[in-house]
Amino acid sequence: GVPIDHWFRHELKDMVYDTLLSRRAIERGYFRKGYIEELLDRHQAGESWQYLIWSLLMLELWHLMFIDRALVFQR
Repeated sequence: GVPIDHWFRHELKDMVYDTLLSRRAIERGYFRKGYIEELLDRHQAGESWQYLIWSLLMLELWHLMFIDRALVFQR
């Protein structure tokens, strides 16, 4: 499978933290900052939370793209 658990601990760590803990994401009211911080930190410590993190990340990126219109991808 796709090694998202590894990516979230290494290559995508900063992007995940920055996206899920952004001011915009927290002010939306969907996520509690303390819970997200704990979830990400526990994943970094070796627990397997990659599927929940993936779901939350996709929700936030979807919201940025289709509701906020803040992300635009060009072909």
